[in-house]
Amino acid sequence: MVRDDVVGHILQLKAELLADGRVRLHPGVSTIGIISAPTAGPAAGESTVFIRLDGSRVRLRLDDHARVALTAEGTLERDGEVIATGVKLEPVVAHCPEQVYTTVVPGCIHKCAFCALSGHVAAARSEEIIISRIEHAFKSSVVVPVALTSGVSPDGSELDLCVRVVNRIKDKWRVVPVGVSICIKDKKDLERLLEAGCDEIKINLEVADPDILRKVCPHKDRDAIIALMKEAVEMFGRGRVCSNIILGLGESDQAVLDTMKELAAIGVVANLRPLEVTLAVEPALERALGIGGFARPQADRLIRLAEAQCKILAKHRLSASGMDTMCSACTGCDLAPGEDL
Repeated sequence: MVRDDVVGHILQLKAELLADGRVRLHPGVSTIGIISAPTAGPAAGESTVFIRLDGSRVRLRLDDHARVALTAEGTLERDGEVIATGVKLEPVVAHCPEQVYTTVVPGCIHKCAFCALSGHVAAARSEEIIISRIEHAFKSSVVVPVALTSGVSPDGSELDLCVRVVNRIKDKWRVVPVGVSICIKDKKDLERLLEAGCDEIKINLEVADPDILRKVCPHKDRDAIIALMKEAVEMFGRGRVCSNIILGLGESDQAVLDTMKELAAIGVVANLRPLEVTLAVEPALERALGIGGFARPQADRLIRLAEAQCKILAKHRLSASGMDTMCSACTGCDLAPGEDL
């Protein structure tokens, strides 16, 4: 893939930052309104920031011992060497910039080995709390897309709650795009979300390699997930359904390529997500896979797979930048075709 020197440099730098995944802030860097603390998924409980490198966005976990550091003057350093200037921290609306991305149930009964919420049971947030957060975000910034995500509660109440919240959003702010990322059980769940006004849906396969998937997510049925994705595409449209694929669990490049092709063929866009390696998930991963020493994928692998994804999406006339909500719109955690390359 041919790209100019500036674009190539930013792409390489973003890939290197994603491969590391951490940053520390020098004294004097203002943190007002820029720190995000995810309450769902692998990074739950960690403090993160979003930095802007020209046109690219990168989410990094705050770590006082990180090799990469950001100065108050907007200089990005690695091991004391300047690697970028004019770097800006982006304000967070809710979980990420330019989007209200909020959690419905900050816990999950499922036990995915890579997730910090694995097996943590938590009560669903009230409908009024969720709506008030959206209203507060709209008062403090321009009206932006809304995304709802959730762990799985013991009683499965997250679907009903999401349906009610989406209904209220569309009643009050009809033109606001809404995406939902929850555990979908069947076609009826999809129909209810569509009828409520949901515009986009995420159905997470999580792992490209079927054998690894069975070990780290024993509750997931790969064939059932693919079948639900097909149903979702028929309802929401091609390119309006996405799925996280985690990189760094021992899967081969070929497994990732095969999965991206399989998803693209049915109209689903994959979000290639580097593994979050934290103290909260390492023991569970070691138990599930019988190995240790987990690490985020290297920059060259991230670029190689992203370039391959560009070709796969083009072949199937799909665009990774066509979604208005959730991870495909944010692009902070991956190399996004159509945005970064």
